[in-house]
Amino acid sequence: MPKHKYDSHVKAYRAYRRELKQRLIKKWVKEMAVRLTKAREARGLTQAQLGERANIAWAQVSHYENGVRPTVDNLRKLAVALDVSIDWLVGLTNRGPEP
Repeated sequence: MPKHKYDSHVKAYRAYRRELKQRLIKKWVKEMAVRLTKAREARGLTQAQLGERANIAWAQVSHYENGVRPTVDNLRKLAVALDVSIDWLVGLTNRGPEP
């Protein structure tokens, strides 16, 4: 039995927030993957070449382009290597140096 009459509502609300957060993360990762591929191809780079420029494994680049969430550090390295802002790369803005 719930200790408080609103406990079940609080649990439902928290579950809703977790689900919403996961949906937003999936959307963000999908957008980042598309933009990462677009920027890399616009510069005529292979995944291996981008990995070398960013000092990360080419397999990681492949994973990120296929929807795996990068670490913040690797996201920064990729943005620097591609000469784009992190905000553009993750879809927070359409302004700035587009490929």
